[in-house]
Amino acid sequence: MKDILEEYDVKKVIYLEYEEKIISLIRSLLKEHGITIHAIESRVKDKKSLEKKIERKDGKYSTLDEITDTVGLRIITYFEDDVDKIAEILEEEFYLDTQNSVDKRNSSNPEAFGYASLHYILRLKEPRASLPEYQRFNFINFEIQIRSILQHAWAEIEHDIGYKSSVEIPKDIRRNFSRVSSLLELADIEFIRIKKEISEYSIKVKENIQNEKLDIPLDKVTLEEFITDSKVVRELDEFLLDKLNGDHIEFEKNFSERTLIRLKLLEISSVEELKNKLESKKTKIKKFATIWLSDSPREEVIKSIAMGLSIFYLMYVLAGESENENFVIEYAKTLSEYEKEELAERIIETINSI
Repeated sequence: MKDILEEYDVKKVIYLEYEEKIISLIRSLLKEHGITIHAIESRVKDKKSLEKKIERKDGKYSTLDEITDTVGLRIITYFEDDVDKIAEILEEEFYLDTQNSVDKRNSSNPEAFGYASLHYILRLKEPRASLPEYQRFNFINFEIQIRSILQHAWAEIEHDIGYKSSVEIPKDIRRNFSRVSSLLELADIEFIRIKKEISEYSIKVKENIQNEKLDIPLDKVTLEEFITDSKVVRELDEFLLDKLNGDHIEFEKNFSERTLIRLKLLEISSVEELKNKLESKKTKIKKFATIWLSDSPREEVIKSIAMGLSIFYLMYVLAGESENENFVIEYAKTLSEYEKEELAERIIETINSI
């Protein structure tokens, strides 16, 4: 044991560097495959934990490299079906130690207690292992667990409660544990089903918009598909980009959420209504934006504008056309809690100057 612990003292800094390298590499691989995760947790086993492990496995280890979990990572996914997708990527990119890896989800005991995750023991493989930035980590194993966020929640609560197996639990409480475990498993399945339904809905919405079937309610999916596909949005966005001396138009993740709130206030509830308003107010939007932006000179360089910014200016126009100062102030509240009266006054003045 003494030799292993002395080796650990010498190599600990390498393990810490390896931990950071592996996290960065795995994040890049997941991004490359379009997989979004909740988190990656990691740790390098401390000396005390290492000593306890060696004692517990009396005589099993002769060198530090034989201990497979000195570096440990945990990937927490949003959806349970991403666990297998990530496993496939890891199997492709790393050498998998099949003898020491285990899929604890595939328990042969149908009454197995609690939620289990996938445990892999991995190490670098060629050609990556020979690259200069990875050479010093060659032959170092690391352990990785992959589980969904609900599986993780169960494991954390189970750990906090302090029971490791069903035999430790009083018989009258065991049923409650089993019920909660079943509910979480069902929730994982339902979230996957909902994700699939949203994906299918997006495809259907895209087809409807491309075929000019626009009598569909405005929501996050329909609004984002509309601003991505609409010719009138593109025309007006390019006009605004030119006025702002911008470089390009890009999709902004949070644009639809804020816009939907304002469209609801303006009583625009369908894609068709939004398109009709944009087309009928096109000239007025351009005039309004020209005046508005000329009164607000910008010193900073605009690199990009949000896709659908033209809808933002449409809403300015519609709010100002109401000629109801209280309503315009109410609309201004959705833009800023500060100086809303001045903002409302400026909107009305700009409309009146067209």
